[in-house]
Amino acid sequence: MIKMLKRLVSVVFLIGSFASTAHADDELAPLAEAVSLSASRALAWPPTPQQTAVQAFYEERGYAPLWVHEAGFKPEARTLIEELAAADTWGLPAEGYQVTPPQDMGNESLADAEVRLSFAILDYVEAARGGRIAEPSQQLSSYLDRRPDLPDPLTVLRDFAGSANPAAMLTSYHPQHEQFRRLRAAYLSALAEARHVGDAIMPVDGPDLHKGMDHPEIAILKRRLGVASTTAAFDDELDAAVRRFQREHAALRADGIVGRRTRRALNATDISNLAVLRANMEQWRWMPRDLGASHILVNIPAFTAELIKDGVVAFSERVIVGKTETQTPIFSEGMQTVVLHPRWYVPEAIKLKEILPSLLSGRSLERRGFVLSRNGKAISSRRVNWSKADIRAYDVYQPSGESNALGRVKFLFPNKHAVYLHDTPSRSLFDAPVRTFSHGCVRVRNPLKLAQLLLEEDKSWSEADIKDLTRNGPFDNEIILNAHLPVHITYFTAWVEDDGTLRTMRDIYGHQKRISLALDGRWSEIDKGKDHLAPVNIAEIRLAAPKRQAAKKTATAEAASAWGAPMGLFGSSSSGSRSHGASANDIFRRAFGN
Repeated sequence: MIKMLKRLVSVVFLIGSFASTAHADDELAPLAEAVSLSASRALAWPPTPQQTAVQAFYEERGYAPLWVHEAGFKPEARTLIEELAAADTWGLPAEGYQVTPPQDMGNESLADAEVRLSFAILDYVEAARGGRIAEPSQQLSSYLDRRPDLPDPLTVLRDFAGSANPAAMLTSYHPQHEQFRRLRAAYLSALAEARHVGDAIMPVDGPDLHKGMDHPEIAILKRRLGVASTTAAFDDELDAAVRRFQREHAALRADGIVGRRTRRALNATDISNLAVLRANMEQWRWMPRDLGASHILVNIPAFTAELIKDGVVAFSERVIVGKTETQTPIFSEGMQTVVLHPRWYVPEAIKLKEILPSLLSGRSLERRGFVLSRNGKAISSRRVNWSKADIRAYDVYQPSGESNALGRVKFLFPNKHAVYLHDTPSRSLFDAPVRTFSHGCVRVRNPLKLAQLLLEEDKSWSEADIKDLTRNGPFDNEIILNAHLPVHITYFTAWVEDDGTLRTMRDIYGHQKRISLALDGRWSEIDKGKDHLAPVNIAEIRLAAPKRQAAKKTATAEAASAWGAPMGLFGSSSSGSRSHGASANDIFRRAFGN
């Protein structure tokens, strides 16, 4: 509302007055003349895209009002205003889009109400499409590589002018994804819960209530959980409601017994849960409106990857994602290639930050099973003067094979983050509950099954064909997909299952907190972290290499002494390296593997 009023009272610096020149030869009706003046008063200098759109929209109409007539707001405008006032039911600020009736039926008051409503529509539509955080990668974190698709304001107004049901059109700008609808339902339930918890307080001290019991407090429990019943018995319906409530609260055991901890949880007005739901709903506003009939969805907080075909999950598996200091970025791209028996080409950031310091100390890539090449020709890493050479001009890769860091298959969807999906020989890590171990890429527990499903659909290859290629090669076998498959790497900490159960997950990277702070207008409190795409200063790396190497020698010597292991195991130049080649390669992969 404040934003709209500022527009209306802005000091006007117009390059010629649109209102006075656009129809200089036309005689406008009094109300249209008032609309032209009101639209002009809403222009500041320089005008915003919304201000320009409002001016152009009314100029196109000859300043004829759309929302008001001589008696005030038209019926369809009143319905629209009611929908604007219900913005909080969509996770938007309740007070942000309210439009008051005209103060009187004078032309100036009617015209101002007309223009205010048009601006309110544009503000609401922008927010519904994610415009409250228009540049997540700049405003929140460089890892949030999404940008809401905001509609053209003039086109929006034109569409509303041609709509028979503007209130329905308003809500159509919210995400249409099924998961957004479910999250909104959970949000509405949480709102209602927060409003009526005070009317159904459970005594903290009391007996453990469970199925089959009769007790006066069971009536309160039923009212709290919305279970309709005329008896005080703890029946099957209440048992199911209690277990559902307990499953939705991670700290509770879903045993159907209402003890002290469950009583406390029932009495809590969980405002924080509303913030979690709002943050997740906001992320859906940034997602592509069309995810693809077939697509892959990776959800980082859940550590899962799913292949979804026509709304049905065809493949679901555990994944490993980036460490907090080398996060998996959030973005969408199209998968173009499946590579069987891949080489691992070391990403540029790892070459600069991890490998170059080792080379500056005189270490050899080849002794760890890696290859250095330039323009496709292999070169000995010891023959390069790394104090002058730029490692970014070289390829560093690990050949295909059993110990390759990428395992047997990788899935490429070109992106500026150099991130992809792949296999891994480190299978035991998939058993960890929190799987943040990579340099940013996504490791899939059963990638061959995923490759089989993709190639069966895209190439019509049989399972036997794919197994033969997997077993027998060729190595680094790039298979170009006929149709690019959308891959969406996401960060949803709240997810509603098919049965309506709300699952919440740990905010491992802090993105949920950043979004919540932004939605609350607390921008100064947001920790954006470093820009992971910022250029690396190669000169600084060269200067720091000697100090880093001295510290590393001390640490590895201590580790070798503690383990009773030969120094060669840790990559020194001793002859022990050759006899412990596999172990050294494992250590290198753990240190540098993506």
